[in-house]
Amino acid sequence: MPQGPTPMKDLDAIMFALIGSIMELLPLAFPSWFPRAGGEVAGSRVLWLEAMGAVQIGLGASFMVGVHLVPALARIFSSIPAGERESISLPDPRAVAGK
Repeated sequence: MPQGPTPMKDLDAIMFALIGSIMELLPLAFPSWFPRAGGEVAGSRVLWLEAMGAVQIGLGASFMVGVHLVPALARIFSSIPAGERESISLPDPRAVAGK
């Protein structure tokens, strides 16, 4: 029986972000390998590395935010007592002082 795709794991997300970071840093660390001025091929290499690095980092970060940060925030906000969640009562804006 065929199963659906396996979900991403934490290690996968960290590796996605790490590989993306390396892709982003390569042109900065080795500028002679990726000259920005020159032929179209050199500029497209830098553009591809920067674009794909951003995509990789985004995939890893969005997974970690969705799986860990959002549930943690939901737990924090759900633990606030009901009495403290009430709205703040403001004074009547039409009331005039002294009348």
